Amino acid sequence: MDYIVFAAGNRQRAMGILAATTLGRVWLMATIVLVIGIAQRTAGLSSAVLLMALFTISMGSSGIAYLLEPEGQSPQPR
Repeated sequence: MDYIVFAAGNRQRAMGILAATTLGRVWLMATIVLVIGIAQRTAGLSSAVLLMALFTISMGSSGIAYLLEPEGQSPQPR
């Protein structure tokens, strides 16, 4: 969906959507880990460690994919 908004030339709206979805995902995962931690302490710690590892891998792979992308392949607003 972000690419559609970028293609339309509304960069500020696209960045707002991207920021909102990123923050929403973080808050959702933090709430889930908190609830699991309250219900069962060892499972909460395990889920927090797993979540940190998965977010780190996701961010790292996104960065590497961006760096390895050829020059003309990224979507540019017009």
